[in-house]
Amino acid sequence: CRCALPQPRAAANRVQEDFEAADYTTGQMLRRFTFWRAFLCIIFLAAMGNTVISFAKDLSLSVGASAALSTTLVGVLAVCNGLGRRRTMLLANGAAILAALVTLLSVAVHSVPLCVAGLCITGISYGACPTISSAFTSSFYGAKYFSLNFSVMNFNLTGASFVATAASVLLTQTGGYAAPLVLLLVLAVAALALNLSIKRP
Repeated sequence: CRCALPQPRAAANRVQEDFEAADYTTGQMLRRFTFWRAFLCIIFLAAMGNTVISFAKDLSLSVGASAALSTTLVGVLAVCNGLGRRRTMLLANGAAILAALVTLLSVAVHSVPLCVAGLCITGISYGACPTISSAFTSSFYGAKYFSLNFSVMNFNLTGASFVATAASVLLTQTGGYAAPLVLLLVLAVAALALNLSIKRP
């Protein structure tokens, strides 16, 4: 008799949220864990820029920059903010982590060049957030309800403002920028973990 070799079985599909090419209402979007992962991820990314912008001038002065340069750096941060709008979500996440590290290092060693670099990278990361929100909402939840869905997604800026408030409290309590920047670094790393967990539809 002939012995037949067992046929390989098709690999079982991993358990994950099912996405179809469809238009999702806002209610349907809000019931998906993927939305909340992305929402938190963008909050943490936006928090870096939102917070650093609020104390960019004083931060620059604290590391030894002149008053004129400190004022100029606020404008430079805004320019870099515009440049960031063509970057992807993952690159923006990497930029947020790098920005927190470089800015934290500039405070630790009182380096003006590192401060300049940190603020520029912060602007690039922060500038990517609106485009990330728009692209994510459109690609995952369709065009039909995009306006309302995107409006809901933009509430991430409210969450980012709460982080900026918490960082301001840390700054007041500790008297230095190290603690707020460590907080931002932790959130940027958490954003990366959330980012990597998001599956494409």
